[in-house]
Amino acid sequence: MTSSAPPRLASPRRLLIVLPPAIGFFATPFLPFASTPTLWLGCPALLWWIATMVAATLVSLFVVEATYLADGGAERDRLEAADGRAS
Repeated sequence: MTSSAPPRLASPRRLLIVLPPAIGFFATPFLPFASTPTLWLGCPALLWWIATMVAATLVSLFVVEATYLADGGAERDRLEAADGRAS
């Protein structure tokens, strides 16, 4: 990180990372295959879509956590934990 400000978990970059899976979940009822008996590999298409969105959510949260830790978040978490025990 180039500035001396401590890392923030809710930064615009991290919010953009989790936005596509969230939009995918909310768009589910409006997708054409959600209201038709479409099968993909023998399973309902909606089941595949939801499973894909769950996997995308897991990956995006992993990326958010990794970028937070890479920006110095582990040190900030350690300091917050130490302050919490002291009070």
